[in-house]
Amino acid sequence: MNTKDSKTCFLTRLKNTNLLILSSYFPDSKNKLIGGIFIKNQLEYLKDKFNRIDVISMIPYIPKSFVRFGKFEHRKEQVDLKNYTYDNVHVHYIYYYTLPTNFSRKHSRHFLFWKVKKYIETKKIKFDLVHGHFSHPAGYIAVKLKKVYNKPTILTVHEDSSFLRNEISRKDYMLESAWKNSDFIIRVNKRDIPLLKKFNKNVINIPNGFKEKIFHPIDKGKCRRKIRLRNDKKILFTISGLVEQKGHTYAIKAMSKVVKHRKDVIYFIGGFGPLKNSLQKEIGSLGLNDNIKLLGFVPDKDVSLWMNACDIFLLPSLNEGNPTVMFEALGCGKPFLGTNVGGIPEVIINHKLGLLTEPRRPDKLAKNILYALKKKWDYKYISNYAKQFTWKNIDKKILEVYERCLNEDRLQR
Repeated sequence: MNTKDSKTCFLTRLKNTNLLILSSYFPDSKNKLIGGIFIKNQLEYLKDKFNRIDVISMIPYIPKSFVRFGKFEHRKEQVDLKNYTYDNVHVHYIYYYTLPTNFSRKHSRHFLFWKVKKYIETKKIKFDLVHGHFSHPAGYIAVKLKKVYNKPTILTVHEDSSFLRNEISRKDYMLESAWKNSDFIIRVNKRDIPLLKKFNKNVINIPNGFKEKIFHPIDKGKCRRKIRLRNDKKILFTISGLVEQKGHTYAIKAMSKVVKHRKDVIYFIGGFGPLKNSLQKEIGSLGLNDNIKLLGFVPDKDVSLWMNACDIFLLPSLNEGNPTVMFEALGCGKPFLGTNVGGIPEVIINHKLGLLTEPRRPDKLAKNILYALKKKWDYKYISNYAKQFTWKNIDKKILEVYERCLNEDRLQR
């Protein structure tokens, strides 16, 4: 059988195959809870290949009394998540109690596994392949299900590089079990593959992607008119959670230096999170209320408008795995200004795509912003480069992993 016939045979077999997705994050039916939107987008092209896909999203429920003592989300209070179905994808939400400590997270996994197993049995969910997203708790739950149901298991490690190193240093036997016992591990960047290969020889790099039909070049003036932005201003745009990891405070400090040289720059930050009030206070204390605007939640349908309306996309992260918004910005033909962390330098490979600096360097970031605002960018070059990262192309690589996994499973039976 030649390669083409073999591929056709595999795709035909997939039509009778059920896939189980495990994740702590998966958007609600209206994409208002946007955590894990990249997992939902990944399924855009995968779902048509399968008979049925079940997604079990395991939502950590932190008691409200603990929220006041730290920057934690009380997610059950925030969104009342309800199960839903679209096409052949069935989304299930399971809440589990946990406290914001490593001890609690570790021991809550035992309880969560039994809760997931019972749910699967109660709902009579049938599956032939398990794909877990994030090591905690999905990776651990996935390999426990593998042991019970004898199904091949894949784990995608999304966590940022710093967090992954912290997980490894803790010598958490549950996470080590997830890495060792997965049939394949997908890592979203290349730099961390040697770390994971200490636990599992089957580790490959597949980056995140973007939806080309949404994130593509659109006339900047048209987008600005739709969201009521002035054409005589230079616009910087960020969209991310308002959390420490994203480094917003350093971008704010950088802007305090930028406005000394240019008065025509406005920096818009989309997203929500526990740092909203402190960031707004910092903006005010630096006298930047006219130059930096916190947008709050930006609906999924409007993100592309903001991407295309801006001149530069900025992401000042302290740590990353491989940020989806980077690919979305590039898909819109926008230069990327960011930091040399995670998988970012594996994508921003030259100065025709963007500029990088080390994290926590507001002086250098300010210089890059000023340089980028004067530079003549080749937007077509950027958007053409980004096409290799469309979810359609990324999903082809994921399907190859599924094929290897299922074929090896067949040989062992």
